[in-house]
Amino acid sequence: MNTKEKNRWLNYLLLAADHSRGSAYHWFMYLRKIIEKPVPLSNEEFEELCEGKGLTAFQSVSLRRAFKDSSDTRVRILKMNQKYKPMSINDRKEQFERYKRTGKLY
Repeated sequence: MNTKEKNRWLNYLLLAADHSRGSAYHWFMYLRKIIEKPVPLSNEEFEELCEGKGLTAFQSVSLRRAFKDSSDTRVRILKMNQKYKPMSINDRKEQFERYKRTGKLY
């Protein structure tokens, strides 16, 4: 990848880390925007970013996990992209009937 793209990606992440410091929700929203794009960094550069002073420990760990294909963090971030789908009346009735039978909502 070219240097300009690497710098843009690094700047975005460092600014996102600074703006979202102390808020996991905001950090995940920033990650959501880039999670499915290829990382324009080598493994060494990515690790250097994660271990650098620009990210908190939480941000560093969640960044690493966000780019692992099957991690729970990645799944959670990707689900943030999905729009909320309200339950229909029939679904609510089924849920209520199931609750009456089993005592469990889900």
